[in-house]
Amino acid sequence: MSDLRTAASRTSNYYAASTRRVPDGNHTVYAIAQCNLNISQSVCQGCLNSRYSSILDSCLPGTTGRSIDNGCFMRYSSTPFFGLNQTTDITPFLGDGDSSKRYIIGGVVGGVCFLLLVLALTLWRFRSKSTSSRLQDKSTGSTELLQGPAKYSYDDIKIATSSFSDEHKLGGGVFGEVYKVPKDEHGELERLDKLVNTYERCIYDYAHVSPRYFLSNLNSTLSSFHEQLTNGSRYAVARTLLNGESVWGLASCRAHVSNANCVACYDYAVAQLRVCGTVNGGRAFYDDCDVR
Repeated sequence: MSDLRTAASRTSNYYAASTRRVPDGNHTVYAIAQCNLNISQSVCQGCLNSRYSSILDSCLPGTTGRSIDNGCFMRYSSTPFFGLNQTTDITPFLGDGDSSKRYIIGGVVGGVCFLLLVLALTLWRFRSKSTSSRLQDKSTGSTELLQGPAKYSYDDIKIATSSFSDEHKLGGGVFGEVYKVPKDEHGELERLDKLVNTYERCIYDYAHVSPRYFLSNLNSTLSSFHEQLTNGSRYAVARTLLNGESVWGLASCRAHVSNANCVACYDYAVAQLRVCGTVNGGRAFYDDCDVR
């Protein structure tokens, strides 16, 4: 899984499948990693790193596990779920390229960085001596240190907000939504007893101008997805705009899945998302496909 998270982000289709024999020689692990094609390589790598950490924390030592996010998907199992002829040679994507050039460049950059570091430390010590008296509290004689902002992982915030549920939402604006999360007496995020992972989710944010036009656009977008996937595509995007109601969508299937299974998975996902009605969003994630 560690090698797959690196290799998948470097392939042309953001997908890699590999097998690895367990040291005891009696079992084989099958695993895949995939990112959506509408994200950058760096975002893909970051997403897979997060999913890899989630698998380590939540799935092992189980013999089957999966981790899903909006931009990527990872899965492993001791039971084959793709053919041996569908594996990816990930070796070329794990190397560092021309090592000799990298060593030379690394040496030069390292030397320059070292000199800059020495200079920065010298200046810092000089300035700290000259300003220490101003940082001292006149009444107590103690030095007050300002702490930087606390940092939390994406997974911790996701759990603390119940998967960014509306009950934790304070509001939103052009820079995104704002959520309220509880903290304990030590300043740590309070983790909920459990995080309910659902593969289908409807998103309720605002009412549409016309449910009739919205549903018409939604049907047109979903029909476009079905046509693209039926014709052999494993990744499809579409947008339909009519009478002020715009519907954007994305559908993708795992690269190892057959065309028939891809379409079947998509049709099932659409059937589940129909319960969302005219709300402005919905998503469904499965082993073989995902639809938003």
